Amino acid sequence: MLPTQLEPPDTCPMCHHGIDPKFLTAIWSMEAHRLEAAFRCPRKDCQQMFVATYKDENHSDTGWKLVALAPYTTVYPKYPDPITKVSPRFVEIMKQVTVADDKKLEQLVGMGLRKAVEFLMKDFAIHEHPDQKENIEKGELAWVIGQYTPDGNIKTCAKRAAWLGNDETHFLRIWKDRDITDLKKLVQLTVNWIESHELTKGFQQTMPDPVKGKK
Repeated sequence: MLPTQLEPPDTCPMCHHGIDPKFLTAIWSMEAHRLEAAFRCPRKDCQQMFVATYKDENHSDTGWKLVALAPYTTVYPKYPDPITKVSPRFVEIMKQVTVADDKKLEQLVGMGLRKAVEFLMKDFAIHEHPDQKENIEKGELAWVIGQYTPDGNIKTCAKRAAWLGNDETHFLRIWKDRDITDLKKLVQLTVNWIESHELTKGFQQTMPDPVKGKK
């Protein structure tokens, strides 16, 4: 049986559903103050086995804490159609960023987010100005955002995402009071504003003003 002072996981790391897992067995490591417990997901569509690792942080047999679940499947972010159409490369980069984030590789996450911003904004600029593709591809990200971003909200968020992204790739940080959490928020805000821009443009094109042009 699982020791009473240990709480079983309430989410399956394989199917990511809330569960009451079936306990199978456990192995103690007294020297490392660590316990590894094997469980099985009870869901009919899953039935996967996984291992929960607990550590006694107080070394007193009273401070047991769940610190890891393995194996673990990554849940990839889902993006709306306007984003996947404008920049499928951004979506692919964000999948890899999510894997790195799950593995707590924060240095790689920051660099990946910076790359994602560049691909998103350059693809968006090309989408808006296809005749300027060569200039956009060769241009610096800050210049592309300033020159080819039509919406003020997109520009505001994208510029700041680029600033924080640069901090993640450079030796010295400029925005010392900001971190990767802020960068993630700015990337998501940029995505949201681009989606709104594309949806609005779509309605403008498919529902033209019937009064416009009439005397």
